[in-house]
Amino acid sequence: MMSAMISLMLFMLMIMVLSHYYMIIFMMIVLELLNLIFLLMILKYMNLEIVLLSLMIQVLDSLIIMVFMIISLFSWEKSNNWSNLLNFSV
Repeated sequence: MMSAMISLMLFMLMIMVLSHYYMIIFMMIVLELLNLIFLLMILKYMNLEIVLLSLMIQVLDSLIIMVFMIISLFSWEKSNNWSNLLNFSV
């Protein structure tokens, strides 16, 4: 189960990197739902493997947020002319 979840997470990360913004948001929602399911399973079964899966989902979610912010920064940098920021004339 652990290796299947790792491969699923890597596949989702690959899709997220190659796709558009709406797909990134969708993947974040799916990961949060998976995390909620695992947290409920932790409460019920108290299994260490489920705890590790939940922590991995947290890390992947953080990576998605980081990639989303980097993509947003690059698109902002591309759309704005940096020389205009240094020109203070009115």
